[in-house]
Amino acid sequence: MKQMSDGEHYELKDVYIGQGNKLKTRLILYKLTNEQLKKRSEKSKKNAKKKGIKKSDNTIELLGISMYITNIEQEVLSAKQVYEFYELRWQIQIIFKTWKSIFHIHAVKQVKIEWCKCQLYGKLILLLLSSAVMFKMRTLAIKNKELEASEMKVSEIVHEYIDRLYGGLIKFPSKTFNNVKSVFKNVVKNGLKSHRKDKKTVFDILGVCHKQMSSNVKFAA
Repeated sequence: MKQMSDGEHYELKDVYIGQGNKLKTRLILYKLTNEQLKKRSEKSKKNAKKKGIKKSDNTIELLGISMYITNIEQEVLSAKQVYEFYELRWQIQIIFKTWKSIFHIHAVKQVKIEWCKCQLYGKLILLLLSSAVMFKMRTLAIKNKELEASEMKVSEIVHEYIDRLYGGLIKFPSKTFNNVKSVFKNVVKNGLKSHRKDKKTVFDILGVCHKQMSSNVKFAA
């Protein structure tokens, strides 16, 4: 790690893990930039203080490096791509984050088990409807407008409209299209993904052509 430059990748090609029939893998080391290290250190200190623990100097020093293991061949996925593709994994975490922070799936009242099940099933139905609308809005944004919509922002917008959408389906089915249209307009206006400098979005990593918040068209590498 000490021999590597900031932002550099280093690969060990023949690394075996497990016992008995060991799995041959590639170990990719990535040294964080100063900005990345600063953010990770601040987060680590915050968590350590919250748990009331003190981290050793060796642990603090190792914060400056990330390690990735994969058995995908180098011809298929380069070391740099492994680092980028790993970020796609966080899309799963974002879904759980929206469920908790926006739809409050973890908040359950202390009631009898029958009522608890009703609450749970009701929230699952809510998440099913909301997710269907959210993913459809993101699909329409890229297909019709070549825009990348933010998962969190779109989820918040859908959450604002969900009562109207549900009520429309039950009481006024003829108004459903207009309600969905209003959601899409709001998504295009307020739900787009922010592009930070030197930070690739999901579409950038996957190589999807889309417009940034400026009018310039961007082609991901």
